[in-house]
Amino acid sequence: GCHYPEGGPVQFARGLVPTIRKAGGDVLVKARVSEILVENDSGQRATGVRLANGDVIRSKKGVVSDAGFRATLTKLLPQSLVDIGGPLHDLVMAVNRSSGGISHVFTFVGFNATNEELGLRSSSHYYIPCNASRDMDASAIQDFYRDTLLDPDVPDVSAGIVFASAKDPYYSEITMPGKSTAIIFSEARDTDFLSLLEDGESDGKIRMSISHKKRSVRYEEAKELVKEKMVRSLLLNFPHLEQ
Repeated sequence: GCHYPEGGPVQFARGLVPTIRKAGGDVLVKARVSEILVENDSGQRATGVRLANGDVIRSKKGVVSDAGFRATLTKLLPQSLVDIGGPLHDLVMAVNRSSGGISHVFTFVGFNATNEELGLRSSSHYYIPCNASRDMDASAIQDFYRDTLLDPDVPDVSAGIVFASAKDPYYSEITMPGKSTAIIFSEARDTDFLSLLEDGESDGKIRMSISHKKRSVRYEEAKELVKEKMVRSLLLNFPHLEQ
């Protein structure tokens, strides 16, 4: 399995924050950024950020955004930079035409028993269903199950299965004693989920997320279908967990 911080990802922050503050910086939480401020709308230099509450934080050398390339361009920069005629318009159009990276869906499963009681160990698995009636190599099989993720006539799904809490003694002994979890994930096409917007149509843009207020009944049905497929893949490989 992969390396992990004992006590969870929060340990990264606990290690980094004192170093940042010692160097004269600060760390803000629950401080959503609504806009990256740019000098003279030239698109050449960022001068700070504006928070959702209206506060402005100025920078001396620039701004580093980890919101993702697409979100930074389309949601955080001034509209004048990305509109037609703006210095970044062509770049935004190129980003919107791109297909983006590989998307995934996740299912988080909780058990009312410890890892020891369930016979689980620190491990990661990848399940690729094999069907003798389909003459496909591994890559084609992966593509097939990604394309049929939302097809109710295909019960199987190619899935990764990780028993994450089995690795961290802090979780099992202190945070959630007597419990354990599994994470199941599978590749998905984001365009399939865009088609499940409330109005049933996509505007052709790849969005960072779909607001819960715009999720249709079909979206909820698709989510239930994905859950059934993911749990099925878990129980096919670890049937004793059904009890």
